[in-house]
Amino acid sequence: MKYFALTLSAIVFIYTALIEHRLNAQTISDSIITDPSISRRCDSLMNQRQEKVEHRQRLLFLLDRNKNLLKSTPENKKSISSKLRDNQYRVIQELKITNLKVIKLEEQIVRRGCPGLTI
Repeated sequence: MKYFALTLSAIVFIYTALIEHRLNAQTISDSIITDPSISRRCDSLMNQRQEKVEHRQRLLFLLDRNKNLLKSTPENKKSISSKLRDNQYRVIQELKITNLKVIKLEEQIVRRGCPGLTI
């Protein structure tokens, strides 16, 4: 009977040690993957990138609308067509700057090593 009780207590000890080891391994791996400071920084960078992408889409829409207005403007309305061309130039310049900012943000996201990277 003593042998059985000793064996049973040894099995229970080994079983609890294995469970604790698994729990410790899970908590360590969880803390490595989801560090709060990295998550906040990556979320901030991803949000900035998303805002710039939305801004780029708005600029592309404005550029398209401006081109359509230029096509439909009568030739005798020179002042309107001149303003539309100036506006088109400004939108193109803003689009170039926005594209550069999006590329810069994407490079920062990759350099920071954000987990779950989906660009």
